[in-house]
Amino acid sequence: VTLEATKTLTGRPTALNDNEFKFALAKKDGTVIEADATNNASGKVVFDKLTFNKVGTYEYVVYENEVDGNGITVDKTRHNVTIVVTDNDKGQLVATVNGANATTAVNVATFTNTYSTGNTGVVLEATKTLDGRDLRDGEFKFDLYDVDNNKVLQDDVALVLGADGNGKI
Repeated sequence: VTLEATKTLTGRPTALNDNEFKFALAKKDGTVIEADATNNASGKVVFDKLTFNKVGTYEYVVYENEVDGNGITVDKTRHNVTIVVTDNDKGQLVATVNGANATTAVNVATFTNTYSTGNTGVVLEATKTLDGRDLRDGEFKFDLYDVDNNKVLQDDVALVLGADGNGKI
């Protein structure tokens, strides 16, 4: 039986990369069968083939083996997979995966990660000089405008220079 999963990534301007995310297949009791299956650029994940030699019910869990980072929030869903192996009374073992015939690969999970950028900041510094007398603390205030002449900062966060002529926002 070959199990597959689908990987999607929303919010990022660039597509998935081959081998970008890792996925695991484990028995229900936590015993890891495969720890590092990876996606291709189309988002397809293929686990190593599982082979059964006796009738029974086999329970597994499939999950993404990653942590959040680099703006990506990882899908932490753990997908249960039940494989039932039966004797077809014709000398063959037949498997179903979550109730579906397992004669071909079976997609058992979709993992969707989200990408978002965090806030960033900048410190603006300025120096003011005044000829003829000393500067007084807080005497000059400056506003910040964008290229379209729109005021960027509110009045209460305008650049205020100290008596040394230096100031920061």
